[in-house]
Amino acid sequence: MQLNYEMIAAIPKILRDISSGYGFSTTQFSENTGISPNTIKKYMTQLKECHLLKDTFEYVSSEHKWIALQSGFLHHTLLTAEEIVMLCLIEKTFRTEQDATIKRWLNRLLSKNMKRTDAQILKRIPLESIDNFEAIFNPIKKAIRNNLIIEFDYKKQNKPIERKRIAPYKIMNLEGYWYLAGLDSIKQESKAYIMANISALVVSNDTFSYGNTRDHIMRRLESVLTAYYRIEGTLIDVQLNVHKSLHEHLIRKPISPLQGPMAKIKDSDYYRLNIQVTNHAEIVPTILRHLPLIKVISPPCLNRYVVEAISKYSNDDLSGLTELHNICKDS
Repeated sequence: MQLNYEMIAAIPKILRDISSGYGFSTTQFSENTGISPNTIKKYMTQLKECHLLKDTFEYVSSEHKWIALQSGFLHHTLLTAEEIVMLCLIEKTFRTEQDATIKRWLNRLLSKNMKRTDAQILKRIPLESIDNFEAIFNPIKKAIRNNLIIEFDYKKQNKPIERKRIAPYKIMNLEGYWYLAGLDSIKQESKAYIMANISALVVSNDTFSYGNTRDHIMRRLESVLTAYYRIEGTLIDVQLNVHKSLHEHLIRKPISPLQGPMAKIKDSDYYRLNIQVTNHAEIVPTILRHLPLIKVISPPCLNRYVVEAISKYSNDDLSGLTELHNICKDS
């Protein structure tokens, strides 16, 4: 089959449109590009039969559109749309050939990535799409591997753009969102930077050194719960009472590697849980998520914040709620 490269180049965007719910109209695309409807149908049908895309979209004749069977199916894999198209083209090319070695390699590669796409657990936990900032992943990974300083424009909500100069430590996915952990080389503060807010990235030739802190930093980042973490300072002890109905859940899936064993409280339906966090605010989303089956025992400032949040739950205006970074500022 002679390849239509204009059609192939358009397929990643077509897949993104279908995955996001917009759908894809063969007629409209044909009018805009001049590619025949038969050619479009042939490519889309072959694509639909690819192992990586099976049962993800179909053609609905009544609407004259290709639509998603699984909303957001592109977010259920670590592959980009371009990588999926490439693998599907390879699959089609070598599927009926006699080269057993290539077929074996291909089957192994497809099986590996089918697990990412079809694993039931991933289908229930969609990750933030990287489509809008995919281009910065590889430069940042290079900088992390080679201890190189990076510079970028950073836009926070309702604030002017700032030019940052950062020693990058690690790319992290926290609660489904992508962050860059790094040290602001000007302010000398370690923070989590929202990847989607980074633009105009430049990898410099300037290097940075961890000194003797590398192991400490990496251990901290491995136990991070949310983007409210801190690398500097000592760990904070938090005591929680956990209801028996939540107890088994937290045994199967601990809140963090820094969670201690849980002891039954005598004559009570609760267990005492001791955990260490890098910042008081870091554990707040976890506590609020498990209410009312979890209670803060200490520190008192953390308990006060939870009580305040509950008391203002019915308010339309939450502007008076203490900001997370201030909840234990005076303790």
